Amino acid sequence: MEIRGPATYYDGLTPRMHEVALVLGIDHLTIRDLDGVLVSWPLARLMKLDVRRSELRLGSADQPDARLEIRDPRLVAELTAALRDLPKAPGARRSRALLAGGLVVAALVSVGLLVVFGIPAIASQLAPLVPISWEIAIGEEVKPQILDILGRSKQRGTCDSPAGVAALAKLSSELVEAADPPLPVQIAVIRTPVPNAFALPGGSILVLSGLIDKVATADELRGILAHELGHVVHRDAIRHVIETAGLSALFGLVVGDYSGSTIAVLTGRTLADAGYSREIEAAADAFAVTVMVRIGRNPAALGDALDHIAEATPHIGDQLTWLSSHPSTPDRVARLKAAARTVPPKTRLSEAEWAAVKAICP
Repeated sequence: MEIRGPATYYDGLTPRMHEVALVLGIDHLTIRDLDGVLVSWPLARLMKLDVRRSELRLGSADQPDARLEIRDPRLVAELTAALRDLPKAPGARRSRALLAGGLVVAALVSVGLLVVFGIPAIASQLAPLVPISWEIAIGEEVKPQILDILGRSKQRGTCDSPAGVAALAKLSSELVEAADPPLPVQIAVIRTPVPNAFALPGGSILVLSGLIDKVATADELRGILAHELGHVVHRDAIRHVIETAGLSALFGLVVGDYSGSTIAVLTGRTLADAGYSREIEAAADAFAVTVMVRIGRNPAALGDALDHIAEATPHIGDQLTWLSSHPSTPDRVARLKAAARTVPPKTRLSEAEWAAVKAICP
């Protein structure tokens, strides 16, 4: 009997993720994408890399740097039962312990640096040391805190109009491919009138429905998403957590305690109140320009989006993070519009598909 389902595959040679389908047969685990078979791992060489929450990570002794990540709860349960005798990868615990130990040393050294320079000066050095799997776990823990901060309306929740979700996936897929992020990206629309968007640790981008209401074109939304992808690729969210939440967040990362109520609430509020420096915002803008040009879109659309949101809600910057931490200053908009260029787009969103995105919250 075969077991089939979705997974994410990393070849270990590049940071790119591949959305794949796995097939567990009698003697092989086959990994396929739309173009066919990527790799087939003999079960005799299969190893369990990690089991964390509802996630299962598998590897092969024949491809030591590659990994397969399974997050579907049903599939995780089926594979865990079928592969219950699968050996743990040699050195997996040791490498994790060494990594944690390295972070402990980094944290202890950071305490000394903190006295002299402060956490902001060391956050950029510590952020790349946080394993991607830990960052994803942090994002999963703080997302409920973010939703609580957004409000307790009965109408609150993820917008899931099938046509809107499909159109948004089409719109965002080319952006994600062009951005080539080092970790999986998930984009969700949350029902709330606030015109806001922000990236959480671990690759989640939350777009609030009020922002979709305010943007005028699909390219304006693309520009916003490209900017947020810049924060994902640069790992700005985890750096901001370390920088602003202080030592409690730092040592929470080191010991792997993401679920403690104090740290979770503190981290959630830190992200909700995120205000990046002009240098970080400029880097995200530059990244958005690169990605928009790469997919054949006019990067000036991000400047148009800032203008439209500011015009529709003139006092929103005093209250909301997207405009207070992403200030719509004339010079910033001017820089974005100066990047205007005409490039034939690779894919188009039909009028019906754009209408579906605008109506994603039925």
